[in-house]
Amino acid sequence: MALVSLCMIMKDEEEELPLVIASAAGLADEIVIYDTGSSDGSVALARELGATVVEGYWDDDFSRARNQALEYCTGEWILWLDADEAVHGDKAAFRTRLAHERAFDQYAVSIESLEGGGLGGRSTFRAARVFRREQCHWFGPLHEQIGLRDGDGRPATTICSELRILHRGYTSLKWKAKDLVERNLRIARSALEDPEVDHSTALFNYGRTLAMGGDPRSAIAPLREAADTTPWPMVRRTALRTIFDIHLSFDEFDEASEIVEQMRLTLTKTIAVDVMNVKLLLRRKDYEACLEAIDRLPFADTDEDGFEIGRASLSWAKAQALEGLGRIVEQVYHVSHQGRVELFLLEGETVRVCEDEVPDSFPARLCHHLSCEVDSDYLKSSLLERQGDPSCTYAGLQDALDAVPGQHRGHLVEGLRG
Repeated sequence: MALVSLCMIMKDEEEELPLVIASAAGLADEIVIYDTGSSDGSVALARELGATVVEGYWDDDFSRARNQALEYCTGEWILWLDADEAVHGDKAAFRTRLAHERAFDQYAVSIESLEGGGLGGRSTFRAARVFRREQCHWFGPLHEQIGLRDGDGRPATTICSELRILHRGYTSLKWKAKDLVERNLRIARSALEDPEVDHSTALFNYGRTLAMGGDPRSAIAPLREAADTTPWPMVRRTALRTIFDIHLSFDEFDEASEIVEQMRLTLTKTIAVDVMNVKLLLRRKDYEACLEAIDRLPFADTDEDGFEIGRASLSWAKAQALEGLGRIVEQVYHVSHQGRVELFLLEGETVRVCEDEVPDSFPARLCHHLSCEVDSDYLKSSLLERQGDPSCTYAGLQDALDAVPGQHRGHLVEGLRG
């Protein structure tokens, strides 16, 4: 019997398939994909890449489709990914762990999700992505979850430290192109009338989907009802956070503040509401207070729902606050995060600069940024060591400067040459 099966569903994912399948090499022994009606070359390509493809149909039920794929898997453990994801990490070490696992039936994996324009905005959270095939299956038509086959309980779960999943599906262009809101609204409305679906969960999914559409205010009532009636604390907290985001988007500061204080009273760890407060101060244009609030946060922590937050996730907020204060030079700083070097420019936009384009004389003061207080000399030397050539130029930085509006470029050039 195989140890690990990669289990997927897809429709018209010809562009995405090569990356997701390649990422599972060394981890999955087999790949099983249930196709829900592709009209492009996805089916043929998946088979060419070594997958077993089951040609099926779509009926607005994610769990049914995923469980159909599950029926064709033979692995002891199931890894499930979407086509717009890729898995990274120490795959050999995780396989060894799975082979000897006796206590748990499910692993929660960290998922790093690109958001907005895909240039710097991201969130990281944990979700169940690996489970025992014989003990578990999916349930729920929308935002499906893993449950035990023989009852209503949840599988015994532990954290996977060896893997990380990168998800690209929440960037604004992808969301708009796939028209996912209308599809999810259709499923969510149907779930509201389904007696087999917990009503508070159905309200929560319906409200979250409305919040992503053209009338986010209409999401407040179902989200509030879900928060008031759900037996699950995580659903309640996520519903309240979504209501907060809606109020903030309309500059309804008093209402947003009430949500912050309401959540603060019920949380054991306050980092989630501290981050919400940063967003509130930024939206209010209280930039000095926003920067002070960011400074008080830890570099990185995990909230009660498994989201990784802290200064490391708020570089964009600092960039906007500095711009609001007119501190343009300070707004340009590098970020070294998982091998990426980025320059955060005006309005939170990001221009990526290759590591081999970082100049040897990069000013020390620009090697500092809020979410990564590293020694600038150490950072420079490590980048140069990887590049292997100490004679770097300003070419990459000049490309970044070219993207800056002309009225600010002089300040930035002065700062970089200082």
